Amino acid sequence: MNLRFGCQIITYGDIWKTIQYAVLVEKAGFDIVSLPDHLFHPLDERFLKDPPWDVYTLLTAIGLNTKRIKLTPGVSDVLRRHPATIAHTIATINQLTNGRAVLALGAGEAFNLDPIPDVKWDKPASILEEGIKV
Repeated sequence: MNLRFGCQIITYGDIWKTIQYAVLVEKAGFDIVSLPDHLFHPLDERFLKDPPWDVYTLLTAIGLNTKRIKLTPGVSDVLRRHPATIAHTIATINQLTNGRAVLALGAGEAFNLDPIPDVKWDKPASILEEGIKV
């Protein structure tokens, strides 16, 4: 078994710095870089002023500015994004980056859905299981 190391970096604020952080993560020898897939960061006012960038767009930009490091959302949920769209997007990133994309799916977090009307987070595990089947 090979031990691998990853690093999660921010997806808000200066988008070019986020890409530069990922380049530094690769230069530091990490094996994988992860970006949170959030619409909101409800931790404090600073996050509300700088909402997160789209994870898949950023993973693509990072992939085009790096050579070796694996790229993954940490993690995407199938409530906010349709499973077919997620699969199509990650396959495109994988092609653009010569096989470096890694898909990570999870049940999601309620705080990502609270501000969206008519989306319920009442059975996340069941919805995740259904999304994986799609």
